[in-house]
Amino acid sequence: MKNRVHGNNIIKRRTVTDKKRYELRRKILEEDFKGICGYCAKSSKIFLEKFQIDHFAPQSKFPERKNDYDNLVLSCPCCNRLKSDKWLTENSHIYYTEKEGFIDPASEEFDKHLGRKENGEIFPKTDIGKYMCEIFRFEIRPIKIIWKIMRLRELRDQLENDNSKKGLLHYKEVTKILDDYIDYIRFEKRE
Repeated sequence: MKNRVHGNNIIKRRTVTDKKRYELRRKILEEDFKGICGYCAKSSKIFLEKFQIDHFAPQSKFPERKNDYDNLVLSCPCCNRLKSDKWLTENSHIYYTEKEGFIDPASEEFDKHLGRKENGEIFPKTDIGKYMCEIFRFEIRPIKIIWKIMRLRELRDQLENDNSKKGLLHYKEVTKILDDYIDYIRFEKRE
């Protein structure tokens, strides 16, 4: 799972065939996407703004796919806003051209185009990955800090049950660093 944008989280949509309104799918979409943004993998637990439901093939261009569950992506507000209704083809099932386009984050193909460095930076592996990095503006967003916040949360959760004196000290240190990072992201970077 090393070098994956989503880390150890495996995003896989369940099969849904009925055409209920997409807004009614939020709960299962959050479960299928493990509570993280499909595009940048930031956790919905960290941010004040509610995550949004993105239509992978934009509903403005393909209204017939508006309620297709396999077209929905859990997205942070920033990624959803940046992707907006961008689409390069006239077909909702053709996601990309030779060098540009989007890859569905719930597909295995996603990992072939984008990766994540140890420091949290998201990087392109292909031309399509480069296009996505540019659209989502990963290089100028605080992606690395968000990744560190998520790792610190995992560490804090592990330390939470360590009742030793050293464990409690580490827990307090990690919590302080985590709180500082979260405040920075929420109030300084407006991510």
